[in-house]
Amino acid sequence: MQLYRRYLYLLFLALTFLAYNCKNDDDDDNDDNPPPSMDALIDLTEWSSVQREGLLTGGVFIITGMSEQGDIIEVVFMGDTVGTYKMDTIHTDFTGAYKPDSNATGLDTYVSSSGIGEINKINSSERKISGTFSFIAAKDSLTKEITNGTFVNIEYTE
Repeated sequence: MQLYRRYLYLLFLALTFLAYNCKNDDDDDNDDNPPPSMDALIDLTEWSSVQREGLLTGGVFIITGMSEQGDIIEVVFMGDTVGTYKMDTIHTDFTGAYKPDSNATGLDTYVSSSGIGEINKINSSERKISGTFSFIAAKDSLTKEITNGTFVNIEYTE
């Protein structure tokens, strides 16, 4: 009888362990594949894209997002690998731009004068890219500070 109880106890522990691990596996799958998004702060005001796209051309990644209001953030990484990209007096492998509306011409666009971007993950089989960015952009004597920028699982074309 005591042997029977031990087997039941061990069976219960094994089932509990398996059930717990299966639940964690499902949770991990959701964390590894979140929905596409692109968000940032523009002069400390929240900005979120409703449309976003990526392009890989000639070894350069271009990530573009447009908000519901029609303003656009675009970031360009002069490379196609995971890593940190900078724009400053020495480095020019990252650029960013802010367009106040989708009809903005080149004269209306705020262009980065300094910034940093990071590509955290590239899934080349699914053609998705994730990373972070921040930059200061200027147009004439006006500036826009783009901070806490993230892009997650943005699909890209080649």
